[in-house]
Amino acid sequence: MSEWSGFQSFTEQAVSKVGTISGVYKLAVDKDATNVRVFYVGESENLRDRLLSHLSSNESNKCIKEKLRQPCYFSYIEVAGGRDARRKIEQEKLNHYWGQGDAECNEKNPT
Repeated sequence: MSEWSGFQSFTEQAVSKVGTISGVYKLAVDKDATNVRVFYVGESENLRDRLLSHLSSNESNKCIKEKLRQPCYFSYIEVAGGRDARRKIEQEKLNHYWGQGDAECNEKNPT
């Protein structure tokens, strides 16, 4: 498995450099001068398109929309093995961040 990318500014310019790869991603805001706080974790078959969709005016998650009013960051990891492999990593990260009181833009019990 690949390594997580470093956090980058969540802009169309930065996202356009992400490949059309499958993987898991994290969205974050500044926590303090040297740290970020993750507010959302997701997975996608096409990371570039999914990340760009969050930046579009069509974003349906009101929590993400609100967070994007301030500087945000993203990090991702390429994941091979299909959706089950991505969902496993996504859930592990969600459990970790929920345990810290973060990832507040994710539903805890998605339907």
